[in-house]
Amino acid sequence: MNLRLRILTVLAAMTVFGFGDVRAQDSAIPLGSPMPALDARLTDGSGNATTLGARRGATYTAVLFWGNKCPWTGRYEDRIKLLGSELSGPGKVILLINSNDSAAFPAEAAPASAQYAAEKGLTIPYLADPDSKVARAFGATRTPQAFVFDSAGTLVYSGAIDDSPGDPDNVSKDYLRDGLTVDLYFWF
Repeated sequence: MNLRLRILTVLAAMTVFGFGDVRAQDSAIPLGSPMPALDARLTDGSGNATTLGARRGATYTAVLFWGNKCPWTGRYEDRIKLLGSELSGPGKVILLINSNDSAAFPAEAAPASAQYAAEKGLTIPYLADPDSKVARAFGATRTPQAFVFDSAGTLVYSGAIDDSPGDPDNVSKDYLRDGLTVDLYFWF
């Protein structure tokens, strides 16, 4: 199907399913774009090199830019742990990526990120983007910031995790969860 038609269909579905008021965060990549930086070097918690291309899911891939010391990501820790336990699995990939400058902020380095993930009980892979190439390719400007790609590696959502960063009890729009659970392509 024509890419432009797919994008319009996704946007229409987002309106029908209650995503119409989503205020997407700034992003260098528009909806319908392919996943960027597939070959950029990332590091896992053990110091092993990997790439987005190697980690991509067959059903979907959600990439969340994260930080160890960011007060906003701290407010989302429990929600992301739950999301990871409920929605990760074969072909369904959720990744946290820390692109913060580890030279300027040692508490954001890969070993510190691995320790942070262990202390917080995060089971979602937490990867370091040591030269920030991935963040720049995505146009990520804040933490947390979410990007969801479909099975074809096409961007179908970028923006906030939900509409209540400060208080999980006041969430009325769970953008990321909805983007991962609603099959926007059911008519294809």
